[in-house]
Amino acid sequence: MTAHVRKIVRMGQSRGLTLPAEICRAAGIAIGTEVTVIEQNGQVLLAPLQPKRESFAARMARSKVASVRAGRALVDAPSVGREQ
Repeated sequence: MTAHVRKIVRMGQSRGLTLPAEICRAAGIAIGTEVTVIEQNGQVLLAPLQPKRESFAARMARSKVASVRAGRALVDAPSVGREQ
């Protein structure tokens, strides 16, 4: 465990601090990582969010393959020949 002293500063209407790169690497926090911030017994805890895995059914619902199988892509497709 490594201890670093930092000062809380004003950032707009909020408060902020900088985190040492060494601690971020050890905690698996990169720039742009979303974290949860929890106050527990007077201590502030930061933890990186684990990305939620999208279900196979949800991915298929968004895919073009599912649209073609449902016939929607064929109905919505523009006419290309004499079938107008």
